[in-house]
Amino acid sequence: MGRSVVKPRKNKTIYTSGQIELQLPTKPQNQTHPINPANIQQNPSSNKKPNETAIKTVKKPPEQKLAMSEFKLRVVFTGGNESNKSETDRAGKRKIKGKMLLSRKPVSFLGDVNTDGVIVAEDSDVRGESISGRIFAFPSGRGSTVGTYVILQLSRLGNAPIAIVNRKTESIIAAGAVIAGIPLFDTPKPDLFKLEPGVYEAEISVEGGEGVLKLKR
Repeated sequence: MGRSVVKPRKNKTIYTSGQIELQLPTKPQNQTHPINPANIQQNPSSNKKPNETAIKTVKKPPEQKLAMSEFKLRVVFTGGNESNKSETDRAGKRKIKGKMLLSRKPVSFLGDVNTDGVIVAEDSDVRGESISGRIFAFPSGRGSTVGTYVILQLSRLGNAPIAIVNRKTESIIAAGAVIAGIPLFDTPKPDLFKLEPGVYEAEISVEGGEGVLKLKR
C-alpha cells in the first residue's frame, strides 16, 4: 500500500490511499453578499411619527340610532282645551295620540314659528315642518316673553300643537301652555332628544302626575 497523500482542493479535501480516493465535502462557509442601497425598498410609513399612523386609522364611531320607544314624562300641565286630540280609556288614563315633531334645538315662538304653525327659523333642524295639530317636542324655549302670547294666538287660530314636551320647561313656554290649554310635559327618561329630529307616530298616556310617551317611526 502506498503512502496516503492529502491534496488540498477548492471546496473539498481528497484523501488518497492507493487506488481509493475519498472526497469529503468541506464545511460550508457563510457567504455574505454586498448590499446595494438602491435595492432597499423603504416603507413609506417608517418616516411617520409613532402615533401618526394610529391617529389616521382611528375612525369616529357612527352615531348610534337609539332603539328607544317608551319614555316616562313629568306632567307640568294636563291641559284644558277641548279641541286637543285626547281621549280617556276605561282605566281612566287620558291619552293624546297623533304625529310628533321632534327638534333638538331650542325654540322661540316669536320668530321661529309663523302664524300657520310652520317652523321658519333658518337654524332649525325641522325647518318647514308644521307643529299644528301635532305633539311638539323640543329641549326648551329661548327668549322673548311675547312667545307666551304667540302660543295663545296659535291656539285661537287652530294652529297650536296638541301637546308640548320639553327636556326642561321654562316659564315662557309654561305660561303659554297654561293660557292656551295645551298639555305640557318635561324631563323625559331616557333622554328623548338623543333621537333623530323628525316626525314620529306618538301616544302620550297620563295618569296622575306621570305620563308615558310611546313612539314608533
